[in-house]
Amino acid sequence: MKIYDVTRTINPNLAAWPGDTPFSAKIILDMDEGTAVNLTTLTLSSHLGTHVDAPYHFVNDDITMEKVPLETYV
Repeated sequence: MKIYDVTRTINPNLAAWPGDTPFSAKIILDMDEGTAVNLTTLTLSSHLGTHVDAPYHFVNDDITMEKVPLETYV
């Protein structure tokens, strides 16, 4: 079976659903500034970019994402 990768690259220009949290990446520690490690905080919605919604996203009494069989999407 051939599998096609339709993944969108996450970046600050990627549109978020209206009212949802947009993507941001903030460097907290930077080795170029003398810190021991590089550390970045990411802020994003689970609905950003390429993703799959579980039935629970639309129906309160349906299954959540961790219960959806992977085979459903392959």
